Amino acid sequence: MSAGGAFGGNRGARPVPPEKGVFPLDHMHLCDLEKKDYINCLKFEGHKSEKCRHFSKKYLECRMEKNLMAKQDMSELGFRKGDELQFPSDEEYSDRIVK
Repeated sequence: MSAGGAFGGNRGARPVPPEKGVFPLDHMHLCDLEKKDYINCLKFEGHKSEKCRHFSKKYLECRMEKNLMAKQDMSELGFRKGDELQFPSDEEYSDRIVK
């Protein structure tokens, strides 16, 4: 038998809090459109998240605007200045993505 037991895992390990802390879920669906755009893009692009970064950015910006997460500079979340220039416009996706 292993030291942690069948379902107990490593009993000596202490839980580690998430790096970004706790933030509220979107119970009021304030950012549903942005979330759906991102999920639809992932489905269309074969789950290649790098092709949907602009939707991810819009979703995070919405969460910050609605106080669903702490406001942070987008560079701290992995986005660089000028990234927008690489992203296709929303209109290019509107014909392909079902909302």
